[in-house]
Amino acid sequence: MASKAAIKRLTKEAQLMDKDPPPLVYARPREDNILEWHYILRGPPDTPYAGGEYHGQLLFPPEFPFKPPGIKMQTPSGRFAPNTKICTSMSDYHPHTWQPGWNTSTILIGLLSFMCSDEMTTGSVTASDADRRKLAAQSHEFNLTQKKFCQIFPEYADAELKDLPNMGDKKPADGDASGSSSKTEKASRQTTPTPLSSSCSTTTISLTVRIVDYPLRARKDTVFTRSTFTLLYERFARKHFPHLFGCIERQIRSMTLCGLLPSGSDAGAGPSSRGISRKVLVLGDGACGKTSLLFVYIKQEFPQTYEPTVFENYTHTQPLPLGSVHLTLWDTAGQEEFDKLRSLSYADTHVILLCFSTDNPVSLENIESRWMPEIREYSPTARIVLVALKCDLRDQHAQEKKQLLTYEHGVTVAKRIKAARYLECSAKKNRGVQEVFVEIATVAANVGRSRSTSACVIA
Repeated sequence: MASKAAIKRLTKEAQLMDKDPPPLVYARPREDNILEWHYILRGPPDTPYAGGEYHGQLLFPPEFPFKPPGIKMQTPSGRFAPNTKICTSMSDYHPHTWQPGWNTSTILIGLLSFMCSDEMTTGSVTASDADRRKLAAQSHEFNLTQKKFCQIFPEYADAELKDLPNMGDKKPADGDASGSSSKTEKASRQTTPTPLSSSCSTTTISLTVRIVDYPLRARKDTVFTRSTFTLLYERFARKHFPHLFGCIERQIRSMTLCGLLPSGSDAGAGPSSRGISRKVLVLGDGACGKTSLLFVYIKQEFPQTYEPTVFENYTHTQPLPLGSVHLTLWDTAGQEEFDKLRSLSYADTHVILLCFSTDNPVSLENIESRWMPEIREYSPTARIVLVALKCDLRDQHAQEKKQLLTYEHGVTVAKRIKAARYLECSAKKNRGVQEVFVEIATVAANVGRSRSTSACVIA
């Protein structure tokens, strides 16, 4: 049975897939089981799979997004064995490389990229290019014989092969010509990190891509208008999208390649010019203001409505004097009903951002009675930064003569739990928010160095 987190996340992903599917990819869940998704991949041009229609399944665990899905392909392709689980770094063969921020589109784009490579893995088969072209030509006819394909995708169950919603050939809007330097400059933007799929669990690469020329003409008849591309290997990108590849400025954020860059080689080092990556887990009672803090920091806007968080994942680069720290921020649910699910998010955490609200004394009491025992059990070596939220309420309540938690209350608890920092801020007023994350990045950058037993307190 799917967890609340899985239902919420997969429901959102189904809506996003219908609204904005990636090129050559489409998927949807079964109506009676949201954990079982079916997908269609179309073979990229200039590959042995060109013109092929490949149907398969994503089998999500009840613990999604904290655990990865199983991946199968049902249509014979000459690349993967039909109805057999495929081993990639984004599949359930490698739960230790899984990132909860990866979504269905990411998984399927990665699978399509991996399909076009020559790498072998569990579930792979060998075949000649001629055989793969033959199977591609027969793929739609095969899918029509499959009951599940026809049930899940009735609009694609006609005798004639139909295009997916996004075949990678969307035309630019009028007046949006790529020759306009001003519009190109306006469209150039930084996108979120996108992982590469691979068959090897020792390979973890994340990329940031910046669109320099938009829209990007990869072929005479093709205009790519999506801002994020997942590419498996450089040789695949250069071979199939040479013009596109030349328009992407890539920044490799972190790389662990067996024999090339030792795992954890930056542990204990301060930030450098290339930057380092750190995971920050955000904890605290429900409704204490955690998500609002992250919204203001990441999106520079304060949310107007309260929606309890089950799980959200953000990434942001925080500049420091000696370099940059790439923060992966995990926003968690503070409600007790999510205790078991939340425990899965502690792995590999560098810093814990522990929050309480100045208008809720119980949220501060729970720092020691509830949150510290959980931290000691699941992530005892993580550094702790204690932060008081909603500090703007002190001004408001001072006029109403209501008592709120004071600075001294927070300092006292910070010393008892041996927090690396104690800070105060107001997300609503955007006061002290940037300072909070500068300090978090500083603490995160120094993870692995000798630790002082004294707490550093910052107003």
